[in-house]
Amino acid sequence: MLAIGILCFIFLTNGLTYAQQSPPLCTQSSSMTVNSTQFNGTWWEVARNPAPTGNWDCVEVNFIMEPQNTARIATTYSNTPSYLWVNQTMYTDIALGNVVNGGGYNISYINGLSNTSYTVYKLLDTDYENYAFVCGYTNASDPNTFFGIILTRDRYPNTTALNSYEAMASQNYANFTNGTMSLITQSPTCYAAGAYGLRDYAILATLLAALHALVHIAM
Repeated sequence: MLAIGILCFIFLTNGLTYAQQSPPLCTQSSSMTVNSTQFNGTWWEVARNPAPTGNWDCVEVNFIMEPQNTARIATTYSNTPSYLWVNQTMYTDIALGNVVNGGGYNISYINGLSNTSYTVYKLLDTDYENYAFVCGYTNASDPNTFFGIILTRDRYPNTTALNSYEAMASQNYANFTNGTMSLITQSPTCYAAGAYGLRDYAILATLLAALHALVHIAM
């Protein structure tokens, strides 16, 4: 009986330790309070888990802060590996105070003539100058829809930096993996001469945001 009791104690102790060490899922994590001024500007998506469906390359995310505590997000990407300079931009405007449970933002992008499915995004951690960890999901009841994203200010982070970010994120959040996240292609080919590159769309997004702000001021 004593031996059985000891085994049960070890089992329960190991189970408790595992539970304490298991990082939370995206639905269990809260989005941090973001300093919109510091977060403003261009970020590059460099890694994602799980791998994106379809082709998802040259991803640039521009956060453009606007009046009345709102922000425009312009995400430009290429979905044609053989022609990375052929890209498209999708936009969304969000009210920074309009969050769902857990501090996430329920976002649908305008992508051409259609809208993307609503997806909850959470900003988990950032130092504003180097990295940002984002998680999200389309269905809180289905873990298969959960994902983790690493954004960086540097378009080409070196291997040491990227490994460090993956280790940091995977230690604290379940939707990241250390050393095995899918890398997002970032290449000078995205800026092919004579084609619309990511910066062209970034400039367009900035101009649209400025026009949007002027309309608000005029009203």
